[in-house]
Amino acid sequence: MQKLPPQDIIQTSFNHVKIGDTLSMQDLSHNLLNLGYRRVECVREQAEFSIRGGLLDLSIPQVNQESEGFRLDFFGDTIENIRTF
Repeated sequence: MQKLPPQDIIQTSFNHVKIGDTLSMQDLSHNLLNLGYRRVECVREQAEFSIRGGLLDLSIPQVNQESEGFRLDFFGDTIENIRTF
């Protein structure tokens, strides 16, 4: 068994983003840290994120250990591209 936060915390903590959305990378970074993510130089494990220039790499905890991470490509505060890595 694995402990999880209350369901209302989980539902209000997730951000749904899409290309064209405006989102402060600093605010997103702060939110991820508050959710228990670790900021690292290179994302290799689940619940880690990395910021390099306008790129934010993110590994979301999944049941499947082979799940892909996501790369958000920002131009200023606008998401220009989202892809897996």
